[in-house]
Amino acid sequence: MEVHSVFADGASASGSACFLMQNLNWWTERNTFIDVSDGYNCYKGYRFYAPSSSLPSFGYNRFLDIKANTAGAQYAVSFEGHTYMYMRDVPPDHQQRRDRFDYLAHAG
Repeated sequence: MEVHSVFADGASASGSACFLMQNLNWWTERNTFIDVSDGYNCYKGYRFYAPSSSLPSFGYNRFLDIKANTAGAQYAVSFEGHTYMYMRDVPPDHQQRRDRFDYLAHAG
């Protein structure tokens, strides 16, 4: 799947997300997100979730020029449940963003 030039907003209810990647029965792998942004009214901007009964893989996804706009008690990125992310692609010329992404990926 490729998501390109998308702006999502309005998922403001507790627990909701503007972008939800959820493993129910299989993997969520090899997706590309280019020029994707969430608005200020997203409780969670990007939510990755896998219940313990599913396969946990979110591998080989590409995140190119993604943005998160948070205000107040909101989450930019949320990793929940039995989630395993690896081999993600962040452009090498965005080292500061890569470091921030690594921090967010391991903070929760």
